[in-house]
Order: sequence, then structure tokens, then C-alpha cells
Amino acid sequence: MSAATPRRRPGRPPAEESRDRIDVIVRVARRRFAQHGFDGTALSAVAADAEISLSALYHYVKTKQELYELVFDETLQRLWDDIVATYRAMPPDDTFAGRAGTFAAAIHASGDPDSKKFLATTPIEVQRYPELAVLLTRRDATRDRALHAVFEPLLQRDGHPSPAAESTFMALKVLFSGWANESHLYPAQRDTITDAMRHFASLLDRYADEGAANTPQSRRARRAG
Repeated sequence: MSAATPRRRPGRPPAEESRDRIDVIVRVARRRFAQHGFDGTALSAVAADAEISLSALYHYVKTKQELYELVFDETLQRLWDDIVATYRAMPPDDTFAGRAGTFAAAIHASGDPDSKKFLATTPIEVQRYPELAVLLTRRDATRDRALHAVFEPLLQRDGHPSPAAESTFMALKVLFSGWANESHLYPAQRDTITDAMRHFASLLDRYADEGAANTPQSRRARRAG
């Protein structure tokens, strides 16, 4: 006689099933948060969208804030991983203007509308709910790592950080933050906004060229010539 299949004990589901269920919960909750905001999203509605009971949802999150943070962390990491992978698949460029344009194109081509809208509205939710402020710190750290990966080679000279590397990187952060916000608010003007960003980045190229021309090594080379 064959042994009976053991019954599953109550408690959290197995790891694989749990990961699949979390993916579903994150997807439907992200759509809810993006469309209705933090206030307008109920855990019961998320559970219904995920086709699970509310008690089953409580296996994964205990509060709406915990759910929002879960959605934020999952969405942020996946989106930026997608952006960086898309950027690396594009033709390389060795100028600030070229890399800025390519990186903007990678951002535009990556992710889905719900993910982008959800992340774009997070600063608004933080203003309403200061307890969510830590999410902006995580967002900035993830964005900064991606920006460093793209622009770090241009912020060095002879293998060392250029004299203005820190201030230049700060300018790039402000530039992309503004571009992302304006592009989200005014999608019909995205091309114009991107052209303006690329023009500003070209000024960084000019500044970098002038700085390279005025290093002691360059001045000695000109005198020697």
C-alpha cells in the first residue's frame, strides 16, 4: 500500500509558492497604489485583486504601510536593473551629452506604466505620510549607483577623480531628477525636455575639455611644443 501524501501544515507557504504569490501581490498592489494612491488603496481590495483571502494577505504584510514599502522596494530594484541593462545594450558614447541622452532613452524604454507612475507619486505620498520618508533615501541611493555606473568613467582623469567630479556628479543628479519629474508631468514635451537636458550635459563636456586643457601636464606639453 502506498503511503498517503502528507498534508501541508498550517503556516507560511513554501518558498517557491510564496515568491510567486508575492509577485502577484506586488503587481496588483502597485496598480492600486498608482491609480488610487495610498489613501485610496485598501488591503481587502488588494487581496481580492490577488485572488486570495485577506487573512492570506496577512501572511505577507501586516499593515498597508508594510505593503507599500514592499511594493516600493520590489519595483525600485527591478526598474533600475532593467534601466541599467537596457543602457548597456545601447551603443556606447564617451561624452556627457551622449551618455545623458542614451541613459534617458533607456529610462524611457524600461519598465511599465504602473511602475513608473507608482515611483513618480512616491514623493507626494511621503509629504502626506512622513513615516514613508525612508523610501526616498533608498530611491536616491539606487539612482545614484546607476548614475555612477554610467558617468564614472567621465568623472575621472588619468584614473583619478577629476577636481570637479563631486560637483559634476551632483549636477547630474539634479539634472536627471528634474528631467524625470518634468517628463512624467508633461509627457508630450518629453523630447523637448530631453533635448534641453542633453544641451546642458554638453556644457559639462565643454567644461571637462577646458579643465583637461589647463592641467599642469597639458600646460607643460604646450610649452614643450
